[in-house]
Amino acid sequence: LMCFDKTGTLTETGLDLLGVRIASQSTRQFVDMHSTIEQVTGSVAIADSGELVDAAGIPCLTVANALATCHSLRLVNGAPVGDPLEVKMLEFTGWQIEENDMANMQKSSGNDSSGDDYSPSSSLATSMLQTVVRPPAASKLDLSANSDNESPDPNTVCGSGIGCLEEVGILRCFEFSSSLCRASVIARRLHGGYAEVYVKGAPEVVRTLCIPTSVPADYDQVLNKYTQHGYRVIALAGKTLQQSWRDASALDRASVECDLSFMGFLVFENRLKPATQGVLEELREAQIRSIMCTGDNPLTAVSVARECSLVAPGVQVFVSRLAGASDITVKDCEYNVYAPLAAVRWVHYAGLGVVLDPVSLLPRATDSNDVMAVELAAELAAELAQSGRYCVAITGDVFGYLSRYAHSTDTWKHMLMRAAVYARMSPEQKAEMIEQMQELGYITGFCGDGANDCGALKSADVGISLSEAEASVAAPFTSRTDNISCVTRLLKEGRCSIATSFGCFKYMALYSMIQFTTCCLLYIYNVNLTDGEYLYVDLFTILPVAICMDRARPFKRLVPKRPSASLTSKKVLASLLGNVALVIGFQIAVYFMTESQPWYQKQVPADPNDPDSTPKEGDLNTAMFLFTSFQYLFAGAIFNIGPPYRQPAYRNYSYVAVVAVILIFDLWVLLAPVDGLLSLFGLMHTKVSWRFTILGMAAANFALCYLGEWL
Repeated sequence: LMCFDKTGTLTETGLDLLGVRIASQSTRQFVDMHSTIEQVTGSVAIADSGELVDAAGIPCLTVANALATCHSLRLVNGAPVGDPLEVKMLEFTGWQIEENDMANMQKSSGNDSSGDDYSPSSSLATSMLQTVVRPPAASKLDLSANSDNESPDPNTVCGSGIGCLEEVGILRCFEFSSSLCRASVIARRLHGGYAEVYVKGAPEVVRTLCIPTSVPADYDQVLNKYTQHGYRVIALAGKTLQQSWRDASALDRASVECDLSFMGFLVFENRLKPATQGVLEELREAQIRSIMCTGDNPLTAVSVARECSLVAPGVQVFVSRLAGASDITVKDCEYNVYAPLAAVRWVHYAGLGVVLDPVSLLPRATDSNDVMAVELAAELAAELAQSGRYCVAITGDVFGYLSRYAHSTDTWKHMLMRAAVYARMSPEQKAEMIEQMQELGYITGFCGDGANDCGALKSADVGISLSEAEASVAAPFTSRTDNISCVTRLLKEGRCSIATSFGCFKYMALYSMIQFTTCCLLYIYNVNLTDGEYLYVDLFTILPVAICMDRARPFKRLVPKRPSASLTSKKVLASLLGNVALVIGFQIAVYFMTESQPWYQKQVPADPNDPDSTPKEGDLNTAMFLFTSFQYLFAGAIFNIGPPYRQPAYRNYSYVAVVAVILIFDLWVLLAPVDGLLSLFGLMHTKVSWRFTILGMAAANFALCYLGEWL
């Protein structure tokens, strides 16, 4: 099983801000998409009450200020650095960011203001600002403030549009929390007399923090419109704080992020990386299950999964929704383990009239008064139940709820087996999901690029980081390419490595058995191989062949068949023992064939009282060495068969070169020996016909071994 993060892994790291859908408080409807900052700021004006307003209609708050300030960016070498989403937000506004070092300047100069002067433009108030952002039309911010502590009349600063906007300082920043799914800032305008709170985060989370009357009536409709088309949607909200700077900076996060007014949606376009779809299709052809695990909206995640073919065409997706979970208690679970399942609903992602049974997870029609709709839904449900072409998308709240209350049920296991998308998952839940899959017997892999993926990367059997930042510390593998093509490459290399390692193991084992058998047969007459023969076999045959075997390259595509993962598996042992039996059988045959030759002379001891005085040189030694020299060579060939995990042996050029040189030399020694070679190895002259007989036996031995290994 291979699990992927979405943003930055399957899709491009950089998000393109498609535009802003501002929510009008007066009509409780969304206005048209604003795709440029000029459209966003075009409605900014000074109201009759003297307060700054824009299309949202919230006094003292503007969407432009929210876009420019609601971030935790920092300057590094003069460029903003941080979350790519926040960088895109700032780039969209065209505003410039400056880090405020006023406090350090005052401290170094000995001018430490410790009084209660917290007027908007006082030096002390200014020094409390972490970061300052200013619109492109504004002059550079004067951090020294006015000596008379008087704020200019806003009507003299602007008339309407972008000219109304002025520098804004960030007083305090609550950085994005994966558990809370939101981030917020406390900001103030240079000449403003109040603090502004801006919050951005997951739409379903920000909505719960807003005053209900500020949420547009078509909230869900607009949200689903964009998420079902694969866009990433971020909600914006805000409020004002009528407090001093000291009191505002002392507020905790819960006090800041409450009673908000909804301001609108940020719509981001997240394009797939070019390599994503091809890699996922290759994994599917290899029958390697792929799933997505992301912190994004479930409908956005499902849309991206369908676009990149992680969810195959024609497969229906059902999204989980949690309702009534607060009514379930641990005591209820003790009496009925299936009781918690009733709180989870599985609805079709596109709104078709089909749902999943909360216990069996089988499709069924929803209850409806429309008889025709019920009949159509029933037909679709029956078709899905029969074909099994459906999957589920699980949200983090449902995953956590079922993990706690329904972990012992069969539904929990069926859900994990059916899941193709995990959305709104926290870093802890990502790691837990990997562990749950491992309990089901999966060998798991995880590919991600962010700090929130570290737990999953560490828990997975194979963790691949696409970033050299935090994720690379937890991941065993770090890719230099920023796309998931590294996944299939790693799998191919891994399969090639294990196949090559097992091949080398079998080769060394077979080599040992070949030499052991030769020595045992020669010991019958108290004969052994000569020193020259031992050196040639070990140093000039076995060593170069074994080294070059390790240079095999992976096969070009993944196949469904998995390589053996154990040296004691049936496949490995059958291959090894079968070849051992063949080489021993052929050696015994050559041994008896040599003794049956009319020219054969038995080797006898030079001293009848000393068996060790038997000379090593002789007809039997010559025949066994010439024959086994080919056995050593083809043993490497039969264990170096390429596909389906390695490229063909002829693509391993160093191996081919080594085998060719050794084969030519062995043929030379066998068919056209010279006295110098014979004396070097301690060999005897034999008849030409017998030499061809040895060559034929070696060829027959190789053919049978190769055929057995191939089958």
